Amino acid sequence: MVWSAREDIVDFLYQLQKFEETRKGSVNLLNMSSQSQYNPLRFEIFSLDETGHLAVNAELTKVTYVGGPTPLSVMIAFPLDGGELRSVELEFRKLFR
Repeated sequence: MVWSAREDIVDFLYQLQKFEETRKGSVNLLNMSSQSQYNPLRFEIFSLDETGHLAVNAELTKVTYVGGPTPLSVMIAFPLDGGELRSVELEFRKLFR
């Protein structure tokens, strides 16, 4: 399970809207464990270059406690078509209603 504070979700949606306008920098979805060594979710949309090419990085981590804490992680990174950014924002808005 991943928990995010309401203000972090509102900030993410705001930053995502601004990111859509500029296509520069990055936007991260924070969760209440973001500062933890065993953060269950890392999610970032970022620009690759000055021409507006975008990408997504996502990492999910679950900690097992067999013989001590052992993080099990899966990570994915992929390009994101800039034309899809608005629909990505809308889908996140629906998700966080």
